[in-house]
Amino acid sequence: MTSPSSSRRDRLALVAIMTLAALVRLLYLLEYAASPFWDALIMDPGNHWEMARRLAAGEGMGPYALFRAPLYLYLLAGIRMLFGDGLWPARIFQLILGAMTAGLVFLLGRRFLAFIPAAIAGLLQAAFWAPVYFDGELLTESPATFLNVCLVLALVRADAERKRPLAWWALCGFIGGLSAVTRPNSLLAAAAVAAALVVEGLYRGRRRGDWRRLLRPAVFMLAALLPVAPVTIRNAVAARDFVLIASQGGINFWLGNHEGADGRTVVTPIPRREIPLSFLRSRADHPWLREDVWLSSAYGAERALRRRVRESEISDYWYGQAFGWMRAHPGPAAALMLKKALYLFQAREVSNNRDLAGHIRRFPVLRVLSLLGFGIVSPLMLAGIALAGRDWRRWRWPLLFFIVYAATVAMFFVTSRYRAPLLPVGMVFVGLWVEELARRWRERKSRALRLLLLTAVLAVPLNLDWPAWNDRPLRSAMRYNLGIALAEKGRAAAAEAEFRAALAIKEQYPEAHFWLGRTLAASGRNEAAAAEMEKSLAQSPGYAPAHFELYRLYRRLGREDLARQHLSRARELAPGTFGP
Repeated sequence: MTSPSSSRRDRLALVAIMTLAALVRLLYLLEYAASPFWDALIMDPGNHWEMARRLAAGEGMGPYALFRAPLYLYLLAGIRMLFGDGLWPARIFQLILGAMTAGLVFLLGRRFLAFIPAAIAGLLQAAFWAPVYFDGELLTESPATFLNVCLVLALVRADAERKRPLAWWALCGFIGGLSAVTRPNSLLAAAAVAAALVVEGLYRGRRRGDWRRLLRPAVFMLAALLPVAPVTIRNAVAARDFVLIASQGGINFWLGNHEGADGRTVVTPIPRREIPLSFLRSRADHPWLREDVWLSSAYGAERALRRRVRESEISDYWYGQAFGWMRAHPGPAAALMLKKALYLFQAREVSNNRDLAGHIRRFPVLRVLSLLGFGIVSPLMLAGIALAGRDWRRWRWPLLFFIVYAATVAMFFVTSRYRAPLLPVGMVFVGLWVEELARRWRERKSRALRLLLLTAVLAVPLNLDWPAWNDRPLRSAMRYNLGIALAEKGRAAAAEAEFRAALAIKEQYPEAHFWLGRTLAASGRNEAAAAEMEKSLAQSPGYAPAHFELYRLYRRLGREDLARQHLSRARELAPGTFGP
């Protein structure tokens, strides 16, 4: 039984950890708000904020099945309806979630560990740079991470419950369902829990005649379907399309599993500049039109199938393309999957929304916190998982969640944000490593040294930048997208710097030359702007918007013959778009 003094100590530690987490996140947000990047929402954050605006304004998501899981979008919409269009309320909400997550990590740790190792786990979650950063971005990672640690803690609690076990398993299922409508890959983790409960129920039923345990998986899955069912029904009614939660699974699976996939980089199958403007006009009412991944997947599927397709058919098409490649090339597909499993734990940080290294350098709080990098934590985490595996029965729920969720990430592609929801449970495994090291040191120092040596050996491949990976396209794209966001905010100087940074990383980038030209033109530097547009066309001769921009620029510069040539070419490439 826990003594009153230890209970009081735990409560104080819980408050201290949550307070530290909140203060660190607040300091970062204050730095962030003072920068020009605070409201420069690019890619997913920008799309999420726009979807929240649509929902708050009552515009809805149109007669289409949902492309992304909706819970986070509705949370953001609710915040916008209550507090207006400012970004502080949404980020403060996520600050609170982040602080609560750190506290829950401590509580989960105390289910398995002594006070100090559990406190270390909570402190790591409170002050590790990645959760601090992601809690400040309008991404699903903040609520998904919170819900996942809630799920694991509830599973551990339900396992120990004797008075009302079914109520606790229902709660576990409901949390798992909420997590799935935040990030759909959580549904596989929930299914793994249900499968484990079925196996356990059958084993207990056969050995002890206790068939009542089979009620647990049934209650768990029924409760998990409660948050999922309204989404499925909405897709069926609004779109007459069967999509369980969201339709992005197919294209995301293809992005991580095709001939050119490297397991990290997101390269859409068809660049936006190559998609006919007629197709864009035909989807003018689609809520995800500004999302390049959706646009590319929809156009690619429709072009291949030669008919207008529903969202479920788009997803099915890209799943089919990915599985077809995997069946035809089993060796390369297996090698790619192994690479992604390694990437999950490697020190290299990979973003598909911002250039993380550049972003961290801009903010002192993140620079300091990033001194403790993933390359240090990851070997301790894996060593802790190995230690927990020796006592599977006791650690089964954290282990099962971690292994299955990690597998769902590796099935697609690996970035820093997709592995972020693993961190809370991973920090508990770090706490286990600390506890085991201290125990071995007290009992026999040689055994502690062996553990240190084995962990150091494990750290070597996790800190090598291998296999070789060309990150220039990804980093360049991040700077380019940030430049667009800044340009749309009227911050020409900052936008120009980002476009030039993108081109310094990768010169062959017609869109970046185009946007740099537009930015220069907006500040009256027409000659320099025309030169950038010419570079854009040299790299992509069929880029109709660049021809039209050159028409406008050459008219300003008094070069009427060149202007007419480019206008004619723009109209030829995109009939009906640039005037009669």
